[in-house]
Amino acid sequence: MFSEAMFDKSYSSQGGHPTDIAFKTSQKEALPFVNILKENYKPKRRFRRTEKLSFASSAAHVQYVLLEYGDHGGTAGAGTSAAGEGDDASVAALQALAAASGTAGVNVDGEDGEEEEEDEDLVDESMRNNLQAAGSAAKASKGNVGGLVAMQADEISRAKSEYEAQQEAGDAFQERLGLADAHKRQVSSLEKQVAVFEMRASQLKELEAELKADIDALMGDLRKLSDDNENIVTEMEHMEGLETDDNKADLARLKALVILNENLKQQESKFKVQCKKQMKALQEKIAGVGADDGDEDELRRLQQIEEVYAKDLAKFTRVRQLLAQKNQEISFIQRKIDDIPTRTELVQYERRFVELHDQVASKLDETKKHYNTYNNLTDRTEFLDRELNLLDTVYQKYSSAMGSQGAKEKFVEELARIHADVEKSVGGVAGNLTKLQTERTALQDEYNVLMDNQRAYFKACKDFQDECTKNEYLQSKTQQQ
Repeated sequence: MFSEAMFDKSYSSQGGHPTDIAFKTSQKEALPFVNILKENYKPKRRFRRTEKLSFASSAAHVQYVLLEYGDHGGTAGAGTSAAGEGDDASVAALQALAAASGTAGVNVDGEDGEEEEEDEDLVDESMRNNLQAAGSAAKASKGNVGGLVAMQADEISRAKSEYEAQQEAGDAFQERLGLADAHKRQVSSLEKQVAVFEMRASQLKELEAELKADIDALMGDLRKLSDDNENIVTEMEHMEGLETDDNKADLARLKALVILNENLKQQESKFKVQCKKQMKALQEKIAGVGADDGDEDELRRLQQIEEVYAKDLAKFTRVRQLLAQKNQEISFIQRKIDDIPTRTELVQYERRFVELHDQVASKLDETKKHYNTYNNLTDRTEFLDRELNLLDTVYQKYSSAMGSQGAKEKFVEELARIHADVEKSVGGVAGNLTKLQTERTALQDEYNVLMDNQRAYFKACKDFQDECTKNEYLQSKTQQQ
């Protein structure tokens, strides 16, 4: 109950759960159709009795009511099995009457209210005149049933015509059903077209995925080429940055050797292609010479060509060896250039060494401060221990010294000696302090002198840089003139 209450509370402001809302919507849409079905298929009374009859059993009464509503025997078996022998005769009479007037009842559903009332009045009159025999089952016979059928001949013919009209209406309904079938076929055709278009859309999606994959691969190649280009440009800028007045000649020679290497590679590739073409042509000629059983002049010419080819091949081999040697020299020079640090690297090294020196110096100062603090605290502890020991000694000897005059004088002399030792220690410490202060003053003076020298050095460097800038400016002006 709690879960149901929480569920209703959660979805009360929204009008209910989405499934309930969908069910209510579909129910509202289906209610008109259900009402139409109820209206079309509701039970209709086809016969009406005008006087009260008495029946032998309840089964006969039920059978009679069913016959009034147009049931021609759907429950007759049940009624006859449940009733007695008297009921069998009455039910048989009722069935005969229904069979005689059943066709008339078929068309009552489609007619107006006035025609239905007229038919019911006619049937009621016949039933009024003949159901007297149906009330007493022992008096019914086959002759009475045949008479009832003959009396309803006009009604049967009239019902037949109405049945034909109803059949025509049924045909029209069948035509409407044919239109519905055509609509269903059209819907199925549209569904097939939708399936075809969906399959085509899936194929297009697969094609799109393949194209995207190709585009991604091409973009990856493009990014790789861009990265290689950037690396080459960076390397070229790095090489240009390595150029100084000292290695300018070596770099120029290196560039010339690289250009020569590239030219030799191009010549090598071209020479290989040309040699392959010549070899193919010579092989074709050799095949033709073999087919013609040989010609001495042609053979001699081919031998000369082979000799020329061998010489060119040897020359090509020597050139390749020279190229390999040049490449080794280039790599050796490149390694030498890489071993020489540039100005930027030297500045970085110097800056790093200065930082390390500052760190070591700060650490050394901190360590010295800790050592000095420890030494001062140790000396203070030592002096405090001496003072405590002295006071303990004086306190312990005071009582015994006050007992006699000689002990008192001896105690006073010992105190005087202790006082002299303390003053001597204080004097030594004061001397050390004066010495340290003198050293500190001298070091401070030296530090001030060094700071003045440093400031003078910085000022001289700045003046030198200004003069260099002025000199460069004057030289540029002189060259322009």
